[in-house]
Amino acid sequence: MLNLKFSRQYGGFVLTTLLPIGFLVIITLLTFAFERENFSDRVMVTLSALIVVAALFAQVASSLPNTSYTKCIDSVFISAIFFMSLIFVCHVIFASLVRRKMNIRDLKVRQLYKATPAVLLSKFSKITESLCEPRQLVFLLCSA
Repeated sequence: MLNLKFSRQYGGFVLTTLLPIGFLVIITLLTFAFERENFSDRVMVTLSALIVVAALFAQVASSLPNTSYTKCIDSVFISAIFFMSLIFVCHVIFASLVRRKMNIRDLKVRQLYKATPAVLLSKFSKITESLCEPRQLVFLLCSA
C-alpha cells in the first residue's frame, strides 16, 4: 500500500504576504505618535499604507484560485484593511476635535480682547493727561 503525505510550505507565503501586512499595520499605528498638528502627515502615511495593502491583496487574490468561500488570507487582508480604515477615521475625528477646541479657544480670546482698543485708548488718554513732558510719554510707551 502506498501512503502519500502532502504538506504545504508556507514559509515564502508568510515572508511575502503576512510580514508586509504586519509591518504596514505597525507603521499605521505609529502615526498616532506624530505631532498633533501634523494631520496631513498622519493621513498621508495611513492612506499610503492602506493603498499598499489593497494592492498586495489584489496581487495575492489574482494568484489564488477562485472559491465560493472566504479563505484565511482574505480574512487577514480584510481585517488589516478594516483596522487601517478605523485608524484613518480616528485621525479624522481627532483632528476635528482639536480644530473645534482651537476654534472655541480662539473665540474666547476674541471675546476677551474685543474691547481692547477702547480700553487702550482710555489708558493712553489717562497716561497723556498725567504726563507733562513728551519724553516721559515716549519712555513709558517704549518700556511697555
